[in-house]
Amino acid sequence: MWNDFYPSDEYETDNWATAKGRSDPHEVVFDPSLTIEQKRAIPASRASDARAVRDRPALRQLEDGTVLHIDQILAR
Repeated sequence: MWNDFYPSDEYETDNWATAKGRSDPHEVVFDPSLTIEQKRAIPASRASDARAVRDRPALRQLEDGTVLHIDQILAR
């Protein structure tokens, strides 16, 4: 799903591939090669991915079962 990383594609840099593969959030936070925007985008993307509807990358399912299009969420 990283290939479809939306809406933060503008934060991608050469060090992005290394940073996005890190599993420890502390490594992301304390990585001096990442910008503040990248440090915010990585966990935001992971949280979004956790709610993604299988085989429907533009949809997210909330805890209450509500399914929303990503554009509805970003518009808020």
